[in-house]
Amino acid sequence: MEVFGLMIIPASLPFTLGAMLNKRRQGWAIYASMMILFLIGLAVTLWAELQGNPLLEKIGFSMV
Repeated sequence: MEVFGLMIIPASLPFTLGAMLNKRRQGWAIYASMMILFLIGLAVTLWAELQGNPLLEKIGFSMV
């Protein structure tokens, strides 16, 4: 439940802002920009994690 809350609360805030301002499209625009930034960060992080650590490979330790 805690992990679900950590994900759903930030996702709901742009929609709440849109509802408070009576501009739901603005809420969707903010949510879309947040999602794009999240996906870019996720892609960069996954790429970096999958590259491995060259220092560990030098001493013969491999995660594969």
